[in-house]
Amino acid sequence: MTFKQCVENFPLINTLVGTYSTDQSFSVPRGSDVDDIEKWDNNPFWEDDSCYSFVVFIPTTKKFECWSFVFSRVRGYINETSEDDEFYPATYTEGFGWEKIDPFDPRLEDQITLPDLELAEQLEWPSGNYAQDKWRRKQVAYLFDAESYLNGFTFTSAAALKNFIKNRQDLL
Repeated sequence: MTFKQCVENFPLINTLVGTYSTDQSFSVPRGSDVDDIEKWDNNPFWEDDSCYSFVVFIPTTKKFECWSFVFSRVRGYINETSEDDEFYPATYTEGFGWEKIDPFDPRLEDQITLPDLELAEQLEWPSGNYAQDKWRRKQVAYLFDAESYLNGFTFTSAAALKNFIKNRQDLL
């Protein structure tokens, strides 16, 4: 794609390139709470500048699965040829340097996530600065499993999870 198309389709900093992974799950017996979840050794709601985490409740197993979307941000565009229409978005990390992302390669295992203001407005997520706003965590959780998110079984904050456990003991 041309440089202009690359810039328009994959905006710097706001384009996330990453993968979903899970590393833990837990159950909450009826009558219990998770009021101290922020103090857990493996707090499922941690985040840094390259990760958004969330929790999904699985009603059939009555378990909570902890998920993370670990990502890099598009930091530039690469043209490895002399052709004017061969630009690709690229990420940069100290460990790996510049990495070209080919969004058209069917072997690409990473997910490319663009800010979606229409979705943010539709689901009433507070929006603002794409790169720093907390609604991006909500967006990656929604994209992971829209049905679970819309049914109230996906949690992007400890407060939301605590509220669910307090009010939905019938599901535990």
